[in-house]
Amino acid sequence: MLSTWLRIEWMRIRYERVHDDISNVFQLNPNKEKFEIKIFEGLTKYETTKATSGITLSSKIFDSNNDEVSRDWDRLKLSLGII
Repeated sequence: MLSTWLRIEWMRIRYERVHDDISNVFQLNPNKEKFEIKIFEGLTKYETTKATSGITLSSKIFDSNNDEVSRDWDRLKLSLGII
C-alpha cells in the first residue's frame, strides 16, 4: 500500500511539472524549432512517467471521470490558445 502511494505521489509530481513546462511553452511562444523541442520533451516525460509508474487506470474510473476531465481539457486548451 505504501509503495503504491509513493508511486502515485511521484507520478503526480512529475505530471505537475510536465503541465507547468508545457503551459510555459505556450505562454512564452518561442520560435517553431524550440516550441517543437519543448513539446516533444514534455510528451516524452509524460509517457515515460506513465510507463515507469506502473499505475493503471480502471475503465470504470476512466468512464466516470471522462466527461469532467474532457471539459477541463477544453478549458485549458482555450486558455492556452491551442484550439
